Amino acid sequence: RQRETISNFLSNCGISVDWGMTLSMFDFFLQEQLGTGKLSQQMYDDIYNILSPAQERRDEIEIQ
Repeated sequence: RQRETISNFLSNCGISVDWGMTLSMFDFFLQEQLGTGKLSQQMYDDIYNILSPAQERRDEIEIQ
């Protein structure tokens, strides 16, 4: 389900994804797309939020 949501986000930006890559390579890929302007910072943040476990996000909010 996460993959489908992320695929929809990226396809709306005209970006196709090779789902065989590792998570760190996927992050590098997203940063590269962000750098070229194909992906907005908001979309990058939204994808990060989809991938992050809810507890981890809560912990991050409490720290800030």
